[in-house]
Amino acid sequence: MIADYINHGWQLCPILLGKKGPVHAGWNKPENALRTVPDRECNIGLLHVLSGTCALDLDDLPLAAAWLAERGVDLRELLSDPTAVQIVSGRVGSGKLLYRLGMPLPSKKVIVTVAGQRKVALELRCASADGMTMQDVLPPSLHPNGTRYQWRGDWRNLPPIPQQLLDVWVALIADEGERKAPTEMGDRPAAAMSEVASALNSCDPDSDRHTWIEVGMAVHDAATTNDCLEIGFDLWNTWSMKSPVKYPGERALLAQWASFKTREDGITVATLFKHATDRGWTPSPPDLSGLFKPIPLPATAAEEKATFDAVKEKLSPTAMLPKIDLALWPSPLVARATEVAEEVGCDVAVSLLAGLAAVSAAADKRISLRITDTWSVPPVLWLMTIGDPADKKTPGSKPLFTPLRQLEVDDKPRAEAEKLAWLGKEARYAAQQKAYRDWAASPESSIPGSIPPTVDPCPPAPEALRLLVTDSTSQKFVSLAQYRPRGFLLWLDEMASWLSRMLGAKTTEDRGCWIQTYETGPYSFDRMGSGSIFVEHLASSIYGNVQPEIFRRNVTEAATDGMIQRFLPVVLNPEKTTMWQNSRPDFASHRGDYEQLIRRTFMLPELEYSLAPDANGLFREFCEWALRLRDNERYSNHSSTYQTALGKIEGNAARLVLLFHLIDDPFTPFISRETVKRGIDLFQRFFIPMMRHAFLEIGKQRDTTGIVIFDFILQQSGTRPTVTLGEIRKSCRHVLGEAGIPLWQSDAIIRANMDELSASGYAAMHQDHPRNPAWAINPNLATMFENHRRAIIEGKQRVIEQLKANIGGDVKVGDAHGYRTI
Repeated sequence: MIADYINHGWQLCPILLGKKGPVHAGWNKPENALRTVPDRECNIGLLHVLSGTCALDLDDLPLAAAWLAERGVDLRELLSDPTAVQIVSGRVGSGKLLYRLGMPLPSKKVIVTVAGQRKVALELRCASADGMTMQDVLPPSLHPNGTRYQWRGDWRNLPPIPQQLLDVWVALIADEGERKAPTEMGDRPAAAMSEVASALNSCDPDSDRHTWIEVGMAVHDAATTNDCLEIGFDLWNTWSMKSPVKYPGERALLAQWASFKTREDGITVATLFKHATDRGWTPSPPDLSGLFKPIPLPATAAEEKATFDAVKEKLSPTAMLPKIDLALWPSPLVARATEVAEEVGCDVAVSLLAGLAAVSAAADKRISLRITDTWSVPPVLWLMTIGDPADKKTPGSKPLFTPLRQLEVDDKPRAEAEKLAWLGKEARYAAQQKAYRDWAASPESSIPGSIPPTVDPCPPAPEALRLLVTDSTSQKFVSLAQYRPRGFLLWLDEMASWLSRMLGAKTTEDRGCWIQTYETGPYSFDRMGSGSIFVEHLASSIYGNVQPEIFRRNVTEAATDGMIQRFLPVVLNPEKTTMWQNSRPDFASHRGDYEQLIRRTFMLPELEYSLAPDANGLFREFCEWALRLRDNERYSNHSSTYQTALGKIEGNAARLVLLFHLIDDPFTPFISRETVKRGIDLFQRFFIPMMRHAFLEIGKQRDTTGIVIFDFILQQSGTRPTVTLGEIRKSCRHVLGEAGIPLWQSDAIIRANMDELSASGYAAMHQDHPRNPAWAINPNLATMFENHRRAIIEGKQRVIEQLKANIGGDVKVGDAHGYRTI
């Protein structure tokens, strides 16, 4: 049977024949688990934590059934389940069920009071309170009463623990309240017997009888908790024998031991620790090294750095700069943008974005894509390139706007002719007004039936075509838009001055007005000095170039009302900046095709497009994907700016799809699935990764909580075995505080990062308390990352030394944790 258990993958420990538990030291460590069948017959214990198992030990079936029933668990149903696996000892009124348990939980014993007597009803057994494994004797081990343990059910197919029973177990853990890690004195939920022995040996056996009884009751409490009363008695007996004068003999001591009863308000092991600490005893930290598998140590400083960088990259992934897949962009745009970029020697992203902005400028902003009855989008995009002055942003974008300027020039004769005709209408209107005023002032107006002169209304003065606006205040922009409902493109060759006006403390700029140009629609502009202006349709796309430092300096303030998040930022790759090339000859250039595209887009009437049925389904799938993306990013990236930008990706993607359709097939009322797919692919593979890079890397808003946590864990390693959630929270409070993360979310973020460290073998869950769990720290970290640990500690120590020097005098400031050990 032992061989079968081992082959099945269970971890076992040997037990003396006829005993229920091991007595040898280290039995609960992984390295001491049985690998082969012992030479002589013995009982066998199943090590739960190491085997992924647990047990429901029923000491009193009626009491256990009643207690579980109060919590919604039917014990009869558990016992009669055809998949149940039981260990039968033959003792009447008891039982034991075995289950699979994926995550170790601390064992919990349920004690109920019946007629004034405290009785153990059941125990949920897996791990000890200090994270080590508990065990249960397996068949065919020998019971102390001489019978053999037997299986009932197929032990090779243990069922998972029922959810109702697991909920009860978790509730028992939660009911204990917040506990400190057991490396500190005060609240030690279940001390190991080795620690009890250490504390006991520090106490004076020649003490008075009252102390002697208290010590015995404390040892009895610890032995009861650990289910090893025989070991507890041996410890107390051996200690008492050190005082020959007061030692009453083993028979009397055994009678005294039998009189001890576990009471909720009685003496606990904490009393023993109190007596021991009064005599100078200090608790030894628990040995949690058994929770960790061996980790290969780096052989060189270079290997250490590479491993260290890999850990930090995993905890706080770098938002990489994505590459442009030109196959996803409309071919007429790619052809012209590529030749401009090659001629100038710049990143093709500059010319592509400028071309996309030019198409948006040429399109009437009253054109729309209808998604649902209540949701439609205009061909309006806000685009931004982020690059250094040497990245050739201006020469790479300017040629793409030339056709727009030409359209404005071509419109001048029309505008001048209409203005001349309007002047005549204005003169006639003035003459008619004068005639009406003269009639109204004459006696004739009082004659009944008198007919006043006719005054025909004068239309608004015709406006010259404006497609580009290079600089404007919000008030001037509204006046420009009053009789130009087709909208504009605000072309900001350098966004620095525009951003400074938007964000200045004493600015008169109306940011809400600019945001309305993105949303489009009617707009009323009311000011005391300038009166009221009503705009039938206020709309504007924006194309701007900005330097990384300007973007970084303004991103937080510009994000307060979502203005900066409406932009699609594209960070330029400086490696793409090359030497300029000679222009292509006219016969080989795509300039003419591109100009025709702009003119054709300009001539399009005010249309409403819709998605083809299969395209609509594809776009709906994208919207569902976007919802999942936001949920996934919520815990890994705390930048509120980036999170808000993610909230606008569905609308921006729809606007991009509309522009693609205007370029490729503007005379078809339904947008095809292929066009939608290209727009979605471009968003998923380029624009969203670019947003991450812009906001998290360039804007310096990447979440570094995981790195701060790892540095803290690394600093503690080698000096303490465990760390609690509260201590971790305190170490990274500045990072979470700056991000405005609430407490409940902070704890979830910390747990997620600790799970990542645990998966890498650098930490392990020690006490999974719902409010203040504790993690064990891999002691090998101090050696594995020795150089980086030293750098962290010395850096913090330098800050402390500077503080002492600045304050002067007798400053009560301790050294950085671990400073004396390096």
